[in-house]
Amino acid sequence: MSGLAWAAHRLGASVTGSDRSDSSYMERLRDAGIEVTVGHDPANVPDGAEIVVSTAIAGDNPELAAAGERGLRIRHRSELLAEISSSRRQIAVAGTHGKTTTTGMLTYALRELGHDPSFFIGGELPGFGPVGGAANSGWGEGEWVVIEADESDGSFLTLDPEVAVITNIEMDHHGRWENLAQLRGAFRDFAGKARAVVLPVADHEL
Repeated sequence: MSGLAWAAHRLGASVTGSDRSDSSYMERLRDAGIEVTVGHDPANVPDGAEIVVSTAIAGDNPELAAAGERGLRIRHRSELLAEISSSRRQIAVAGTHGKTTTTGMLTYALRELGHDPSFFIGGELPGFGPVGGAANSGWGEGEWVVIEADESDGSFLTLDPEVAVITNIEMDHHGRWENLAQLRGAFRDFAGKARAVVLPVADHEL
């Protein structure tokens, strides 16, 4: 969420946000000039705002409830990620294990090759933040964006990748997927949206 907030601000949107506790991610947003608040309160929701939430936000969250009562537009984070990324050629990395590492390696390789990529990653990438620090998102001038795609809630299917990378598939997130066959089907749908697919050679079922 903080990476998306930073990118939206970088692209000119007026952004505010809140979290239940302070963190280095919140500090990065403050340093960028974004107003962030510790704790959830209906008073934090600006008039006319578009509300972006992650799957982790429960329906009884006071800010989310207030937004619903006021008729504000509420969107899942995956929708905003897809919208922001749509202006670039997308490399989306999905898989049960290794997607953060793979996303970081691809971003680093593209930068070293002179492509100045944008990226959204589920961890912190050293050397991509202010003064050589770490960052979980970046918006470069190049044509590529590298995205760590989240299969845990099925939201990776909102992306429109040119290149889909699948590191591996194992049964996980039992609250979302009934069995391995259903999960594999979702990955096939994800791969089917791409012009090119990178798969592990050892996984013959894919």
